[in-house]
Amino acid sequence: MKTAELKLSELFGTEFNSIRPKKRGKRVEIIFRNGERFYFNSQFRKREAVVKEVLPYITFLKEKHRDSLVWRIQGEMTYNFGTEVDTQSSFGRAMLMIKKKTLNTVDKTLEYFGLIEEEQR
Repeated sequence: MKTAELKLSELFGTEFNSIRPKKRGKRVEIIFRNGERFYFNSQFRKREAVVKEVLPYITFLKEKHRDSLVWRIQGEMTYNFGTEVDTQSSFGRAMLMIKKKTLNTVDKTLEYFGLIEEEQR
């Protein structure tokens, strides 16, 4: 007994393209001291993979222009200098920022109610 194979184009009556577009990787912004900007489009979305891909390019640009540069990955607020990389994860940076804001809020609340002197902090 033969099984019948049915193509999607026969089922829907039109051409069916099953190739899905790839997700675009993150973009890296590179800024030189004179304000000149370059953009590097990475293939990857994960931070570690983007850094691994972009570091040789940054090294090349730094040697070619013989000038210092800063760079950052799309969506991040921290700039990296040259080939130095901030190794803390974005989750770790977010948790540190939340912790600082929370402690600052607690200190201000205690100070407002007179439970702590300003000099004690």
